[in-house]
Amino acid sequence: MPCSDVTPGQTIRLLARHDTYAISFTQQEGGTAGGGSGVQPQLTDWWAQAQQVSAMHGRLAQQVAADPLQFRRLALAAVELAAQPEAHGAPPGQAAALCARMLS
Repeated sequence: MPCSDVTPGQTIRLLARHDTYAISFTQQEGGTAGGGSGVQPQLTDWWAQAQQVSAMHGRLAQQVAADPLQFRRLALAAVELAAQPEAHGAPPGQAAALCARMLS
């Protein structure tokens, strides 16, 4: 899908498709997306949230780099989360990715 600038609150019509391994999006020029279902997909603030999480991760990495005991606690928590993500209400893929980031 081509890149385009959007503003907060702007509605963009998208058609999403998945093939088990990936999700692809196509921008709709007119009408409703979803084959006339009447559903108006909207671009959420996921990008802003991703940027906030990235910044938080950077700050966390700086803090634990300065304190080896704090890093150990965080690494053990990441391993526990990856070992039993459902027990903590976490998506398994994201828990494993966090663990891999913390231990790399």
